[in-house]
Amino acid sequence: MADSGKKLVLLVDDDDKLRYLVKTVLEIEGFQTLTASNGQEALQLLQSAQPDLIVLDIMMPVMDGWTMLKKLRSNSKFAFVPVVFLTSLGSADDQVKGFHLGADDYLPKPFRPKELSARLHKVLERQEVLRKQLEAQITGSNLATGFSLGGSIEQFGIASILTMLEGEKKSGVLKVEAPEHGKAIAFFRGGRVMSAKLMDDSSWTNQHAITRLLGWSKGTFAFTGGKVEVEDEMRTTTTHLLLEAARLIDESGRS
Repeated sequence: MADSGKKLVLLVDDDDKLRYLVKTVLEIEGFQTLTASNGQEALQLLQSAQPDLIVLDIMMPVMDGWTMLKKLRSNSKFAFVPVVFLTSLGSADDQVKGFHLGADDYLPKPFRPKELSARLHKVLERQEVLRKQLEAQITGSNLATGFSLGGSIEQFGIASILTMLEGEKKSGVLKVEAPEHGKAIAFFRGGRVMSAKLMDDSSWTNQHAITRLLGWSKGTFAFTGGKVEVEDEMRTTTTHLLLEAARLIDESGRS
């Protein structure tokens, strides 16, 4: 049984020696740990465990880290569990892909134990801020006047915002503004995205707009709840949108 005073970390890596090293480091730093040697084994553990954070390798047999993260982010139970990649794939493209898929941080191997600990604590601090903000905005007085939610992309992440709105079955308008990229708008009905577009480039709409939006790491967002009278141009679920975005990102990385 998990110690209620310690954060539970699920460590997923196929390297036995590295897994033992990271497990030792984490336990010295006050974490409780579960371990798995690949993504499939980890998902089996998650049937009976709810970790506070997941440390995930990418290149693993049976099921790699990319696939596991996609499955996590498409499951409402684990959509908000922070994931930190700890991997030998350290290129800028790999890191961008990780953040596209919903990773909260990315630490290349080899790593320094103190840096790993500091990164994990920082991610957990951000997650606690997110949890409190969501609780305040979802259960607070906003419900009496119409649901609203706002904040920074750095804290929430676009994938998490989309998943949360789907889980809460919210209708309304999401506006995102990023200094480096511009503005975007998406319309929701019952938690599903009806349509989306980039305001500064009308050629980027719907799935392609969502895919581009997932790459924005800095900026602000505001969601205002209410009845939305727009045509359903997407006709799909948030889970499918995120998986399709990952596919498009894979294709662009290979081209």
